[in-house]
Amino acid sequence: MRAVCWEGKEKIQVETVPDPVILNPRDAIIKVTTTAICGSDLHIYDGYIPTMQKGDVLGHEFMGEVVDVGKDNTRLKIGDRVVVPFTIACGHCYFCKEQLWSLCDNSNPNAWMAEKLYRYSASGPPTTARSSRPTRWRCGAADRSVSSRSKALTSSAPSASSRSTASPKARTRILARPGGDAELRGSGRPRRAASHDRLRGDGRTLEFIKDQYRHCKPILALGESDQLLEACGIKTTLPNGDPDTGVLLASDAASVIDDFVAAMAKHRHFARETDPPRV
Repeated sequence: MRAVCWEGKEKIQVETVPDPVILNPRDAIIKVTTTAICGSDLHIYDGYIPTMQKGDVLGHEFMGEVVDVGKDNTRLKIGDRVVVPFTIACGHCYFCKEQLWSLCDNSNPNAWMAEKLYRYSASGPPTTARSSRPTRWRCGAADRSVSSRSKALTSSAPSASSRSTASPKARTRILARPGGDAELRGSGRPRRAASHDRLRGDGRTLEFIKDQYRHCKPILALGESDQLLEACGIKTTLPNGDPDTGVLLASDAASVIDDFVAAMAKHRHFARETDPPRV
């Protein structure tokens, strides 16, 4: 198959690489039809990932068609149209059962590397297995990680891929509801409503918001959701006093949508970086 390969810092090219094959019984082989670009691709391109080797295949966050499945994968079938997210989750470990998919204990084949650095390992991204991505890609734990959208997707709709995969981890939204409820949307957290008082007392929620801030992601807080930012110690100004264009407060989305789109287009707001993090 043909694939985009990393040849060194700021050097990529299209090469012929081996076709992927089924390795584990829950695998699926997916023919890629449309893909998105993630910030992690830019980190790889810029040479910030020390484990990259010449010839490694790039690309994840995509939609496509299932062309083969493992014997234990009963959820997908050949011909299904699917969307693949940026993390692979086994669906059975403690974190998966808590719907914290990005913390999966079992899906990172290079877990020992992360454990050496951080004392624990996060989930395995699709880019961990060499020579197994576009134009065909082997997805591990595909019966859990792949979202089937057989009737909804067409290869002429690239925005469906970016909406379904790239955008959830590229932005954080805290939406206020009438009556004081709020909905937190972003990477690694289930979508559900809760009162502001409850969320302000939820350490995982506050740490999630802080984590998005530390990673320089854009944040939009609507209505009374600014209370959550206050509880996290997040301000709308940078440490030097300048406005933080990546932290937006508004009473309704319509009044700030253009600014939020511009904030998402920047992807990361590195001007807020501090060491140690201020929140």
